Amino acid sequence: MKRKLLYIIVLTQGLFFYVFAQTDVQLSQQMFSKVNFNPASTGASNYAQAALFVRQQWVGFDGAPSTQVFNITGYIPKFRSGLGLSLLNDKYGPSNFMNAKIDYAYYLQLGEKSALSFGIGPGVLYKQLRAGSLIADESGDVHVVLEDESVIRPDCDAGIVFSTPTFGVGVSATHITSKIYQDDYLNAPMNLYAYAEANIAVTDGFSLLPYAQFSGTTTSGYQLMASLLFMFNERIWVGGSYRMQDAVVGMVGINITPDIRLGYSYDYSIGVLKGKNSGSHEIMLQMRMDVSTEEGRASRSPRFFN
Repeated sequence: MKRKLLYIIVLTQGLFFYVFAQTDVQLSQQMFSKVNFNPASTGASNYAQAALFVRQQWVGFDGAPSTQVFNITGYIPKFRSGLGLSLLNDKYGPSNFMNAKIDYAYYLQLGEKSALSFGIGPGVLYKQLRAGSLIADESGDVHVVLEDESVIRPDCDAGIVFSTPTFGVGVSATHITSKIYQDDYLNAPMNLYAYAEANIAVTDGFSLLPYAQFSGTTTSGYQLMASLLFMFNERIWVGGSYRMQDAVVGMVGINITPDIRLGYSYDYSIGVLKGKNSGSHEIMLQMRMDVSTEEGRASRSPRFFN
């Protein structure tokens, strides 16, 4: 018998919506770089910053997602604006998704230590389905696409963030231009987000970093995630998170220098893939450079989160 069609394998595992009506990539260490889903976070500190995430999901599962995310952002004091570039590559099964965006945020100073930012992220997306790699058990299956297909479409994200040095909340939407196109498996559906975070100083050398996030689409439902990190001496952190009906996550990281940060997370599946994979691994590398002027520092209070 021929190897089962990956489409069917995925469908029987309850993962149809991930592959063909995919939600956005959900990074376990997303709290460190929210510009991936909210452009209003662009330029959220006085530093020029670059971040790289490499994620291998569901190790041991054939056709499991493999993801790379890169972004670079900075703040321009003269224009009270943040500017950045975001790149994403996500490969899963017979499908590949790539996204490139220019992120922009404008900051309104509400007080000495608080700001409201509005962001937009115009760009382009590419989505491909390599149907030629799929093998059907039976001919005439109406669910099987027999030809390779791909699309290149304009894309856009938008968001709002309220921030202080120790607290932040934000709402955003990704792929808002998707409503222009037919709702098919090559479309990237609009995803909605809301998050809240805090930096709670317990002692001089110990802080708690709680983070909560809602995300979802109108087609594939929603997901809730809550995490708590323990930060020691502003250098080392450990903690974990829970994604509803999906995974429990362990995280650890270190600020190698004041300007270089390295993090690692491991996801243990508790949803439909429990026991069918060896978990998910994610590595984060962040670098920053202080490019602000004295005028820029005085014009706004940099956030703890970035």
